[in-house]
Amino acid sequence: MFIDTSILVYAFDKSDLKKHQTVTGLLGELRKNNRKLIISVQVLLELYNVLTEFIENPILPSEAVRILDYFFKSEFWVKLDYTSVTASRATVAAAGCGVKIWDVLIAETMKENGLHAIMTENEKDFGRIPGITVENPFK
Repeated sequence: MFIDTSILVYAFDKSDLKKHQTVTGLLGELRKNNRKLIISVQVLLELYNVLTEFIENPILPSEAVRILDYFFKSEFWVKLDYTSVTASRATVAAAGCGVKIWDVLIAETMKENGLHAIMTENEKDFGRIPGITVENPFK
């Protein structure tokens, strides 16, 4: 299962306690069952940006670095990256479906790696990208 930034943020942001508990419980259960979860380098950089600038109580950049370092070093998390070919495909796909390039780039990175399901709160955008199935753990 590919995990989007909109889900990971709640693992660290407690401003919505119910969503924080849902995400931490879900990730804990998956880890307990030795399930590897998949993210992209792009998602990690978005996570840094959201945690340091866009949540109700932003964290210090040094704390965000510590959090990302965990993800970069963890064997529990599979990290995907994209190529210029992936980015080129994303521009064409974004022009065709009207979704922001950054979400389409995530989707194209997923598809390039044989993944078609994303856990995200952003059903509106990812739901419009062909070949992607959205799972929202908050519904």
